[in-house]
Amino acid sequence: MKLFKYLMISLLIFSCGESKEKQKQTGLEVKEVNIDEKDDILRVYFTIKTSEDDKFQLLFIDDTSEGKYDAKKRLQQAAKGQDELQTLKFEFPKKVLPYKFRIDLGEKGYETVLNIHKIRLELNDNEIEIDSSTMDRYFQKNLYIETEDWLNFKRNKVSGKYDPFLTSKAFLIKKIEMEL
Repeated sequence: MKLFKYLMISLLIFSCGESKEKQKQTGLEVKEVNIDEKDDILRVYFTIKTSEDDKFQLLFIDDTSEGKYDAKKRLQQAAKGQDELQTLKFEFPKKVLPYKFRIDLGEKGYETVLNIHKIRLELNDNEIEIDSSTMDRYFQKNLYIETEDWLNFKRNKVSGKYDPFLTSKAFLIKKIEMEL
């Protein structure tokens, strides 16, 4: 019985210590993965419901708080018109935290209601989630948008012009700096 135990222990020790060459030969290669590795990319997940195909954009200012929005600092995502919620993902360049940003709510001129279920910001292992109960604290709407509940946003033309967007408030940028 003792001999059997020693044999089993020896087998376990030697089988766990296989060389990398042998692992490759048998197809059982072990890869080391660092799960704590951070990529320093701010991601914005925009969960919406829209009835039309449209393009959404996120524009940001990262160089100075007095800067202006620039087409070179624009992220774009297409949305499909459907009855289900969908999530659009915007990724900032690596190690960029904005002074402010805005989310353009479509460019095709639809005067319809857009449902914004939530906006989630994520950087490495940290996140901020914003839903209709807190959205007015963190974003300001412009004159092309009407909402009473901060969940359903009616996009409108005003004097023949159309440019509905939400702009981040200073409170959100401070929260990003502190929590992300």
